[in-house]
Amino acid sequence: MKKLVLFLSLITLFCCQTNILRADLQILFDEENDFLKKAAFGLTAGCNVENESKDVFHGKLAIKVNTPVLGNCQAYKEQIPDWNFKIRKTPKAGEYRYLIFAWKTVDEVGIMIQFPDKGAWGGNPGPCVEPPASNGTRRYIDGKNETGWGGICIDKTPPEQWRTYTRDLVEDFGEFDMTGMALTPFGTSYALYDALMLAATKDEFPKLAAVESFDKLTITWGQIKDSK
Repeated sequence: MKKLVLFLSLITLFCCQTNILRADLQILFDEENDFLKKAAFGLTAGCNVENESKDVFHGKLAIKVNTPVLGNCQAYKEQIPDWNFKIRKTPKAGEYRYLIFAWKTVDEVGIMIQFPDKGAWGGNPGPCVEPPASNGTRRYIDGKNETGWGGICIDKTPPEQWRTYTRDLVEDFGEFDMTGMALTPFGTSYALYDALMLAATKDEFPKLAAVESFDKLTITWGQIKDSK
């Protein structure tokens, strides 16, 4: 009897672990040292982009977007190689609904991130709209929106310390096919982006963090600002 109970316990544990491991998580950027080379961002307004290893939210790397000349620059790519992530209301295998990301500004007035649908950036209802966003805009903004490009303004203050969000992409923007990304600091210094991930359900983020034993992630996911 004891052996049967132990066997059943092991089977249950295995099934639970297998279910966690199979949870649908897609890392857009976290620790990929070659990501910037792969993405091959176009750059505007004198900005440049590089890996950052000293000030990170998780792990050893973040993306640093510098705006040393004119300010309000953008690192953008409509089609990043191998990116064709289907954002769906009811995700099937290999499809997603939720986004998590972390960002921070240094001497900046605001920050933005944007996602194209099949290579198209969408409309500009601007400067701030409530979800669900109209005209196909797929932008998140913290701080002052200096460009006037329309998006969902999450917080009126810029993230001077690392700030993280979990967002329901379908509620915010509707269904779309994410093929690229644009990173935009508003100001003349720099901004940092880290831990960008997609998942089918919100609870997959902390489950996979624990399974993978991400050092900082197991601590900082508990501090995630769920803005829904």
